[in-house]
Amino acid sequence: MIVCALIEELLAFEENRASFADKKKKEEGNQLMAIISTLGVFREAFPDLLQQHIDTILPYLKGDNGVSKENESLIVSSICRIISRVVPLMAEVNIHRMSESGVCDDLERITYNFGSQALNVAIEALSSLSGHKDTKEGSPPKLKLTKLATTFYSYLFKYKDTIGNSSLKQGLKNNIQRSLSVLGAICRYMEDKNDKISRTSEDIADFSAHIRTSLI
Repeated sequence: MIVCALIEELLAFEENRASFADKKKKEEGNQLMAIISTLGVFREAFPDLLQQHIDTILPYLKGDNGVSKENESLIVSSICRIISRVVPLMAEVNIHRMSESGVCDDLERITYNFGSQALNVAIEALSSLSGHKDTKEGSPPKLKLTKLATTFYSYLFKYKDTIGNSSLKQGLKNNIQRSLSVLGAICRYMEDKNDKISRTSEDIADFSAHIRTSLI
């Protein structure tokens, strides 16, 4: 199967990675991005096969693969989409193992360090973990999602009276936009979940809409 062949190619890539000369680092990054992105293409057709190899793929979610920022974003985005697709197929023991690993920390880090596309799919992946039927209350995915909602909501609320100020620094505007993106993604992916996040998502959405209107 092509998924297995791609996993073999990924393993071979890592074995040969040390031999890359510095001048070939860009080529190396493009190759890694191409392998991971191609794996991501098959998440809809062969999620069961990707689930079997998820432990091989997850280390690349950390975003420290030594490639360009653009390639890092494409790599972590592909892995987030894979997570969202395979999580519904996973048994309780595997959900617990993934939840207790560093995956939730990696997903949180993406929301702070990457652009809107990667941010959005990271929230989707975290929501998928949080909303799984075997995910317990107080588990890392639920706690992390609640923390993100609280942090970015509090940030927006802190600056709600200065949003319309034309003299706002660009860095502050960027942070406000990131906060809106995070909250919007949380509301989108958790609206059908029966938990603490979904019960407050309508209020968050209303507040975010008000802030976004003020920025126009």
